[in-house]
Amino acid sequence: MFRRPPHPPRTVISRVTLALVAGLLAACGAATTPTVPGVTPTSGTTVPNATGTPTPAATPTPPAQRPQPSPSPPPPSGTPTPIVPATPTPTLTFGGHFRHPSGFVLPVPNGWELTGLLVSSEFAAGAACAAVRIVDREAPSDSGQAPFLYQSLAQVCARPVDGRSLEAFMVETYGADRGGFAPASVGGKSAYRLTQDHQTTIFLQSGTRRFQVIASVAADSPGLEALRVSQVNQILSSLTFD
Repeated sequence: MFRRPPHPPRTVISRVTLALVAGLLAACGAATTPTVPGVTPTSGTTVPNATGTPTPAATPTPPAQRPQPSPSPPPPSGTPTPIVPATPTPTLTFGGHFRHPSGFVLPVPNGWELTGLLVSSEFAAGAACAAVRIVDREAPSDSGQAPFLYQSLAQVCARPVDGRSLEAFMVETYGADRGGFAPASVGGKSAYRLTQDHQTTIFLQSGTRRFQVIASVAADSPGLEALRVSQVNQILSSLTFD
């Protein structure tokens, strides 16, 4: 005959015991701050350490300051200095060409003067000479001397060949180093050329004549000097010899 097993003994928990357990649980919950993974406690909260002693949480480090651009300097005071363009070197226009009976043709630029001997030299003594020049300004001199002329010029002097070649003439006159003269070409002729102290001296031979060419520039400003040098070089490049 089957019999129902007896019921297990019931455990009776009194209300006093439940109250004590609830009190303990409440006390434990107040002393422990739950933590959530991935969330950093905010400033002012405490986090229990391994021993249970609360330590202040680290104050968050402020983000790095971004470098601020330096303010632009104020514009300089006063009137700005204007930019002066370089002095132009216009091409000369020749009003004519002077053909000398000694076998050379001297171009005469517009505004320039055709004249005779201007620069004395040992070669020019007794030679046939012609020159062109332009005077920019006369500067007064002291002691009653003639005024200094700011002028630019090109002069050609001719003498008969004395039987020597140009090479022999240069060596016998200036020495083995030819006085610093360098080989050049002027008017399609072989020549020797020396530029020194704003003056150019050239020697060449053509046919039965030997020629000396002297060109010089004297100006009272760098811009005018550059202009006159350019113009004198144009005159030299336009010389022709028979």
